[in-house]
Amino acid sequence: MTFMRGSALSRMGALGLLAALAALTWAAIIQPTIDWWLAARDTSSEQTEELHHLALVAGRRAGIEASLRELDAALSDPAIFWPGQSVPAVSAAIQGRLREIVTASGGTLRSTTDLPAAPDRGLPRVSLRLQSDGPVTALQAMLSAIEMSKPVLFVDAMTINAPDGSTALNQPPMLSIQIDVIGYRRTP
Repeated sequence: MTFMRGSALSRMGALGLLAALAALTWAAIIQPTIDWWLAARDTSSEQTEELHHLALVAGRRAGIEASLRELDAALSDPAIFWPGQSVPAVSAAIQGRLREIVTASGGTLRSTTDLPAAPDRGLPRVSLRLQSDGPVTALQAMLSAIEMSKPVLFVDAMTINAPDGSTALNQPPMLSIQIDVIGYRRTP
């Protein structure tokens, strides 16, 4: 009986040792291999998606380059930017244009004032404040002329003050007009 008992214990010990060896093999070799394969599969999937995205971007490259050439051509259009080597030179040119606009519109120019020059999205901006007096028709004509100006001018802000009601009935009221105008200087 002892022979069987010892033999059964030996077998159980051998089975336990075999189970421990199987667990060690699983933990040390098989599980890390599975984890590596799953990570490699995920990385491969991500790289495939990224490669597909890069192929799409490369396919749009010709269109983007054409758009950039069109933009460069538009930015070199003399009808957009005011010529001048400096901000004061461009400011003087814009002041002259505003003087012409106010006079042609039937208004009276009181003053033009330089506002601080600052880059606007990388473009050198020149700002002026125009103060004038005139009837509503002069205001309409001034705004129309500013809008149609070449090189381009933009109205940034506007304040209009009407008289207190002491004007003659047969004359249109004279408005006090203040307009902030922006022009962009061509960079050398």
